[in-house]
Amino acid sequence: MQKIFPFFMLLLAFQQSIAQMEFVENKGQWDQQVKFKGDFASGSFFLRQKGFSVLLHNAEEWDRIASAMHGRNHSK
Repeated sequence: MQKIFPFFMLLLAFQQSIAQMEFVENKGQWDQQVKFKGDFASGSFFLRQKGFSVLLHNAEEWDRIASAMHGRNHSK
């Protein structure tokens, strides 16, 4: 039960994003352990042969990085 609970909570948290997520098959563009990748607003979901990984980022920080890279100043 302890191992299932975190996975269940993760699915509940991302249920809306995952339901609308399109998964792309790995054809050499990512680590070979990754079989499929799906992107959502605040990160990515990687399906592996034996499990999954979730990459999350702070949307506000992501916008600042993009702005800095493209020469826009959004300092706060």
